[in-house]
Amino acid sequence: MFDPRITSGGGNYRDHGFSKIPRRRLVRIVKLDNLINTKIDIVLIDTQGYDHEVLRGMKAVIENSRPKILTEFVPQWLSDMGEDPLKVLDEYKSWGYQIGSTDFDVPANSTPKDILSALGEAGLYFTNLILY
Repeated sequence: MFDPRITSGGGNYRDHGFSKIPRRRLVRIVKLDNLINTKIDIVLIDTQGYDHEVLRGMKAVIENSRPKILTEFVPQWLSDMGEDPLKVLDEYKSWGYQIGSTDFDVPANSTPKDILSALGEAGLYFTNLILY
């Protein structure tokens, strides 16, 4: 799902282990809500910038199970795809989650803007978020 030809802030295709520019492939996408019908406790998502889309496809699972979620967050990649990173963080909060990071402290009352600022202050272009 990651297309290094259109993203910035994370290197080029060689930096991501490709020996040549990858070809585009179409794949069928299925919402996790259509696959998971049991309670789950924890979710790990790492889909190279499309994590928010995966989470959007499992809103019923989130509502029914309220799992803890570990997910990658790369603001520049979101912007490259036409998404607003602040709105993505707002969306996570609207689902009732507090947001933490594996790379820096995030006080419980932090706003999405605070989280983006902390990411920049840490000198990072991405972090793994903990939604709890």
